[in-house]
Amino acid sequence: NELSATFNAAFTEYLSAYSSLSGGVPVTDQPGVSGVECLEGLVARFRQVAAMAEGLDVVSDNEELDDISTASLKYLMVPFVLGDLSTKVTHVDDRLDALNDALVYFHRFLARMQSLGVGGVDQWLQSADNEEEPEGPHPARPDPATDRTRRIERYRQQKELDSRIQRLFALRQRTAREKVADPHGERDEHDWGKSVDEENERLLLVSLLERSAAAAMAEVEQIRRELPMLERFLADRRQVQEARQHRQEPTRSAPASSQQRPGLASLMGQPSELRQLYRQAVLRPSHRLPTISLAQCADMEMAIEVHEMGAQPGGDIVQTYTGAAAQGSGNDHGKEEDDRVDEQQEKKDRDWDDWKDDHPKGSGNKMVNIG
Repeated sequence: NELSATFNAAFTEYLSAYSSLSGGVPVTDQPGVSGVECLEGLVARFRQVAAMAEGLDVVSDNEELDDISTASLKYLMVPFVLGDLSTKVTHVDDRLDALNDALVYFHRFLARMQSLGVGGVDQWLQSADNEEEPEGPHPARPDPATDRTRRIERYRQQKELDSRIQRLFALRQRTAREKVADPHGERDEHDWGKSVDEENERLLLVSLLERSAAAAMAEVEQIRRELPMLERFLADRRQVQEARQHRQEPTRSAPASSQQRPGLASLMGQPSELRQLYRQAVLRPSHRLPTISLAQCADMEMAIEVHEMGAQPGGDIVQTYTGAAAQGSGNDHGKEEDDRVDEQQEKKDRDWDDWKDDHPKGSGNKMVNIG
């Protein structure tokens, strides 16, 4: 069907171009297509897949892992892929929104993995939430020994998963080539969830989910460290720009770390709200939305126009425009008066010409020449 075909094409391109799950590198093989265009295209297609999957409710939140068919397991990857693609946005003006979207995608994915018991999310969630200080601007630092032990264990698990995934990928490709060599076979290398060997296909997809869960946990930790610095940078840059416009000394912004974010446990413990945030992020238009209203835009244009007209600083914009309008109205009134006088004179001249045509010269002389 359309959903499966769209996912298969997009997921295959994602694995080969952007994901490290299968050893890929961030390049594109499409001629004439830049990396940014390729990234935007993939995001658009995966948003389409996510919207279709949510609308059809392909995988219910109440299902257990064993109840989900092998063909449907692949759709559990969609939130992670969207989060991973969002973290690859590098332009500083777009990165803040992209990282916030990535947090929503990753949280949605991890909440689903937690309910399925995949990837050890419960243990990570407990340790990550304990490191967050509920009050105060400075987050608590984890115990170095505990943090080191946790990172070593995570690295060991990731290496085991990577080895298993590479072996299953190689087996999958070899099986697909054998089917191509068979005159009665069909190539199914890119038909995710419908491989000839369903047992290995399911093991591969579950392994990808486990590896993605580990990657998502690491990305969430990285994003939560980067966001305060990025917010601080954008706030300072905005104040410098405003100071240049008003010729004032810039003031330092408040540390972004004082802006408290909801804890991971509190956010993932509200599945309905998290799903609503996920749907909003998926259905958001790809283009930038307006940041000011039409009325605010009109006020800005009016201020610029008044400045160009030479209005006094601090003067009343409405009064300036009213005076200009009154002056323009006076000019229009004088023009109308001149037009009215011209019309009257033209009518008078036309009536005089008509009278002369009806009364030729000498027609009023009552004397008759006798002779």
